[in-house]
Amino acid sequence: MSGIPARRPSEDGMLYSALLPIYRRIIKAVEALLAALVLSLVALVLVQSGCRYFGVSVPWVEEAARASFIWTVMIGAAVSADRRGHYAVQFFVDALRGIPRVLVSGIASLVTIGFLGLLAFLGVRYAQGSASSTFITLGVSRVWAYIAIPIGATLMAMSFARHALVSSPSADAETLEPLRGGER
Repeated sequence: MSGIPARRPSEDGMLYSALLPIYRRIIKAVEALLAALVLSLVALVLVQSGCRYFGVSVPWVEEAARASFIWTVMIGAAVSADRRGHYAVQFFVDALRGIPRVLVSGIASLVTIGFLGLLAFLGVRYAQGSASSTFITLGVSRVWAYIAIPIGATLMAMSFARHALVSSPSADAETLEPLRGGER
């Protein structure tokens, strides 16, 4: 018999078990932030619409709504990643068995996490490039809006990495049975 474990990381990984409560607290805080962002976005858009209806100009509302929208999209995408709400072409992976399934699933996870890492890196560069630019009516640097891109990408990468570790087909005993010397 081979020494390949069939247990999931949550069962035998001390580091994973130690980090999981921290991860869950982060996600709870991110969900609360998302709720606040959605409420602020709705309020800002309602104020902007109401002011336009009555012919009153409140110029700072549009810029605040734009910044809130950027944060809402990126934080919402991170929450969706944690809940596995993103689309995936899973039928191809589900059709595979054994080693090909493990490889394709692992490569897909690595490509997704790699893309999110690149998005985070480029998001930092974009935010740094916007540091000298300000929202005219708010008087605040645009970096505070665009820093949402690397933060959201990092949170998404954390969620995808966690899901890849926990639900990897490599952790499935049936998938790896041929490698342990069982039926072929």
